[in-house]
Amino acid sequence: MPNSLKIAICSVSAAALLFVSFRWFSSRAKPDVSYPDRTVQLSNSAFLRIHSTLPELSSDFVWKLSYRANSGWEEVDDWVVEGQMSWYGGNILACPAGKLVVVVRTDGSLVFVRTESVQWKTFHMEIPEQAPFPELGVKGTNFSSLETPEIRKLRSRMSIEDVQGRIFPRLAQFLPDTRELWVDYLNGEDRRFRLRFLLSADGEKLEFMEIQERPFNRAIDTSGPPFFLFQPDKSVPPVCNKIEFFH
Repeated sequence: MPNSLKIAICSVSAAALLFVSFRWFSSRAKPDVSYPDRTVQLSNSAFLRIHSTLPELSSDFVWKLSYRANSGWEEVDDWVVEGQMSWYGGNILACPAGKLVVVVRTDGSLVFVRTESVQWKTFHMEIPEQAPFPELGVKGTNFSSLETPEIRKLRSRMSIEDVQGRIFPRLAQFLPDTRELWVDYLNGEDRRFRLRFLLSADGEKLEFMEIQERPFNRAIDTSGPPFFLFQPDKSVPPVCNKIEFFH
């Protein structure tokens, strides 16, 4: 093959590769309408929107939550879920509760509350190692009044060793009539514990009520592979909207 033809073929191939690369990077940088996006009307007539974006050069969704009561959207918060788990990271339960609005990620990791003062608060529900519950996010706040000694007692009750680090929740259920929040956790031995909280009437605080150990059968109590999502044991209240993208 003549050198001139080889050079021409290489030039065309290089140009094609550059074009494909440019198109790929451009598509990653722009919003894709195929990304999960849903807007629902809640029982209080307000609208809630949850949607995802995929930042440039990232494989992990950024989920964003917005709320509109009368006019204009209120930006609630956003969060990132890494790896394959990001595919169900937008599953939520949204419940108006009197003057409050409570939105929980169904895995229990985040609770968003529109307070009586019409401000949004984010409660992070992972159990920390020793610091007061939990680490603060950008809009985050402590989810209870527990101090370090109480947290240590709680970890001891759940047979959580310090070497395990923080423990992430697996399920959240909210009861709007009583403003109770139930959050379930597994320790390293697959023992299931439920922490019960009471949301204050103004929505500013979660008060720790009690801890219960509950039976756990992975085959029955989870959705099975690949993610083994926890199944709720209480039906969704009529005033709530359960939004699932992947299950």
